[in-house]
Amino acid sequence: ILIADSGSTKCAWAICTTYGKILSIQKTSGFNPKYSSFDSITSELSSSKLNSIKSDIKEVYFYGADVHPKVEM
Repeated sequence: ILIADSGSTKCAWAICTTYGKILSIQKTSGFNPKYSSFDSITSELSSSKLNSIKSDIKEVYFYGADVHPKVEM
């Protein structure tokens, strides 16, 4: 499990077991979907240490600036 806590300038990524135990924390630049392009996000993640574990990640929880849940009416 990967849990991200992101602001516009920095992001902390907790790499966790399926039971929620934190194994390590990695840091990257922050992401704000209102201002960050897809290309800038993928470039940052590809050059980070997270890239080496991407095939092991089964779930991602992203908590960040300007991210809202989808609301159906």
